[in-house]
Amino acid sequence: MAITHCGDWGITRDSRYKAWGKKVTADRVNLTARSGGFALGGDWVKWDDSVAIGNGEYLVVAAETGSRKSHSYRYRLIAGGEVARLIEEAERQAVIAAALAAGDITEGDMARQENDRLYEYALYISLVCSQTNVSPCEPNRTEELTAERAKLLQCVAEIDAELLLLREAAIAVEAEGEPSGK
Repeated sequence: MAITHCGDWGITRDSRYKAWGKKVTADRVNLTARSGGFALGGDWVKWDDSVAIGNGEYLVVAAETGSRKSHSYRYRLIAGGEVARLIEEAERQAVIAAALAAGDITEGDMARQENDRLYEYALYISLVCSQTNVSPCEPNRTEELTAERAKLLQCVAEIDAELLLLREAAIAVEAEGEPSGK
């Protein structure tokens, strides 16, 4: 599980304007909401607070930037896991385009995500989580999977030890069967 801050992702906060983060999981995404901001259900994160985001969890970061006359929001989508990573636009658009080609979303969804960055994030999260067999979108599975991995590694170590004993026994038997005149 990665620990991060809203300000770690290339957006400089301007104290004159709003800045926020939201921790989101797929089960809190609502694609029928009236606007993209409402499509992302989750817990609010203050700009300066640390937040832990695991597998299947995302952090949406937003900050208003610019001059008093002309300012707008800048957004980032960060995926959780062992290491948090920024989800770039090219990756989001590739997933969404593939879903459109497969018939998983409509032209209306496509048009809406082109005009609403937060809806795009919600659509991406929903699609990624629905396309995985072992869903990384189930929060807090990291601990369960880590424990399972440790058990499997222990089994492999036991098998390796038994194989080593069998090899040594086979070498000993082979050495006994060889004529001593060689």
